[in-house]
Amino acid sequence: MKINKKYFWCFLLFYILTIKPSSAQVNDTSSKVLVLPVPTIGRSIETNWYFGGVALFTFKNVFKTNLYSTAKLEFNYTINKQSILNTNWYLYLNQNKHILIGENAWMYFPEYYFGQGNKTKESDKVFYTAQRLELNNAFLWKYTQKWYIGMATRVQGVNELSVLNNTSKYVHELTQNNAKWTFGIGPRLLLDQRTNLLNPMANDKLIDIESVQYLRTNAGLATSYFNNIKVDVRYYHKLNKFTLLAWQLFGVYGIGDAPFRLMGLLGSDSHMRGYYLGRYRDKNYTAIQSEARIKILPWLGCTIFGGVGEVWRNTNDLSLANLKHTLGLGLRFRVDKKENINLRLDYAIGKQTSGFYVAFGEAF
Repeated sequence: MKINKKYFWCFLLFYILTIKPSSAQVNDTSSKVLVLPVPTIGRSIETNWYFGGVALFTFKNVFKTNLYSTAKLEFNYTINKQSILNTNWYLYLNQNKHILIGENAWMYFPEYYFGQGNKTKESDKVFYTAQRLELNNAFLWKYTQKWYIGMATRVQGVNELSVLNNTSKYVHELTQNNAKWTFGIGPRLLLDQRTNLLNPMANDKLIDIESVQYLRTNAGLATSYFNNIKVDVRYYHKLNKFTLLAWQLFGVYGIGDAPFRLMGLLGSDSHMRGYYLGRYRDKNYTAIQSEARIKILPWLGCTIFGGVGEVWRNTNDLSLANLKHTLGLGLRFRVDKKENINLRLDYAIGKQTSGFYVAFGEAF
């Protein structure tokens, strides 16, 4: 399916000009819910162009808290015939003493599998389709002035998996390493000092660490267990009046035999941009990236970003020769002045790969 460029740019202009938040008062004038219903248009390597709708909710002084809480309900359909329904929330409760975090999605998602390790070949990729259910939730409570601790629960289902090209040497590896269902639970530690979840400001920081123990159900085999440790550290520093420098360290570290969808996956629209999500995958994955966000006009900005990352099975796999890199440029269009939210357009180049992204909110 091809898109006429004239219609695309007309739709994009209409999208930018028609985004306006509405608000509904709750209880009194100090408690409110801001609602931002908009059409969505976006692009990533994994989906190509996608179209749909999203309702963004911002809560202030609703859950006995003076901090902003957010929620999102979104549906998109892609040119690659993928359907994605997701709902996310990040809610402060009870005078900021508790945080409820949810990232839940159902997807019919044809995609590529490239095998495991950091030396796989593009020509050996497997094209498969499956229905996926992902339920990622956490409940955290405040135990110091800055830190929250709690429990994370993870459920993932990968069902009706069907290989659409069966000539690759990785077909057997794909089907044998799939778990129809995985169930996980474990502790999560969080320090979140971001003033805006979609567009963090200077001196904001995030430290998010979790260790989840999973039970996996294997087709025709006994159940087994594995553990994933996930680390996400971010810091935002003001270079000058017009430039914000953002940093992120992201990692997944596995113990045991994780199914292919729960390994460390290099690439996405948020870290290691330019690489297909899962182009390289293995038990362990680390990525470090930085981005300079430059204000040009009140409604327009640009970015320069770069990063390095790698997957590995054990320390013998680590070498500078295997290190992957990404470099890119982006534009930012302010679509909500009051909430300081941007529409971003990014182009990234990696090692023998590249990608163009259109998305709502900053990459990290």
